[in-house]
Amino acid sequence: MTHDTSAEGCTPLARAEYRTAYPRKVIAVYRGGHHAGCLFVTFITVCALTHVARSFQWSYASTNIINGICAVISIATAVMMLWLIPELFKLAKALEAERCEKLLLESFQATLNNAVEAPEDKMDDASLNLMKAIPYCSNRQLRAMSAAKADLARMFRSKSVDISIAQDLKPRPNKVILPINNLFVMVADADIHAQQGQMLDRMSLSIAKTFMEAESRV
Repeated sequence: MTHDTSAEGCTPLARAEYRTAYPRKVIAVYRGGHHAGCLFVTFITVCALTHVARSFQWSYASTNIINGICAVISIATAVMMLWLIPELFKLAKALEAERCEKLLLESFQATLNNAVEAPEDKMDDASLNLMKAIPYCSNRQLRAMSAAKADLARMFRSKSVDISIAQDLKPRPNKVILPINNLFVMVADADIHAQQGQMLDRMSLSIAKTFMEAESRV
């Protein structure tokens, strides 16, 4: 079982998150900010009218009507701000998380590319072990896979995410299997996958793409 490494090869979860849910959230916050701004401007305008009414001694009824309108608009503005401010913080947090994820993925891809472009005589122990298990892979491909294993261990500071040979894989409790290609799979703890599933999907796609490109350079 292989991953589609094309642009449309993202998982349904990734497509839903980035093309549907996330943009809708941005639009909702933008519209909320627009409405809050309009309410605030209206509130300031009506508030100014109350001062004008007092200064020019408008009728009692007119002054009370303006005061009532001002009170309604101020309440509506406060309610809108109570919704908008937490949503703005959530959006800022989501944007920061997206930026960090993008940097991690770029760093991960750079590590893979550097491993592929390394000198042919540079083979670490992990690559040699993979060569013994899958002798028909090129040195470039093996270096890419061993670099991916090492970088995943560094990122997650444990063996909670690892790369295994597909044919040697046995069922493991509390583990999620992410296929990379017909030779390798990514194995992640269920709790890690629940938190970082989207990024792990993108990493597995990146590994599959690099593996195929390394094969074409042989």
